[in-house]
Amino acid sequence: MSFIHARIITALVAWTLMIGLPAFVHAEPNEGTHRGGHSKHDRDAHHFIDQTFHSLFRHAKDLGLSEEQVKKLKTLMTDYEKARIRGEADLKLAEVDVQTLAHDEKAEMSAIENAVRKSEMVHANLRIEGIKTLRA
Repeated sequence: MSFIHARIITALVAWTLMIGLPAFVHAEPNEGTHRGGHSKHDRDAHHFIDQTFHSLFRHAKDLGLSEEQVKKLKTLMTDYEKARIRGEADLKLAEVDVQTLAHDEKAEMSAIENAVRKSEMVHANLRIEGIKTLRA
């Protein structure tokens, strides 16, 4: 192989690494999730709850809902939105703890396990809050 061919191949390999490596390093660790750890399933569940409220409001007269019932629905929706926002913030904070511990070579495995369990518990609480709201 000639000197020029070797230089071209070296340049192509270097270029490929410069382009591909940052994308690989920056990639999300959980392909099915987006920032904050929410899966498509979680986003769909939140969307379903929101759509349910909007449908109830849109068809309140057809359903024969009283003003008091509509007011109660608005309160439920507001309370759910607040709980969801708090829950998502708690989940993001818990995930920061998990990631910090996971990348700390000195962190004890028990601390990492506790952080993961806490994150999963926060996630479960967020899902349960949505179910409670729908049932109410």
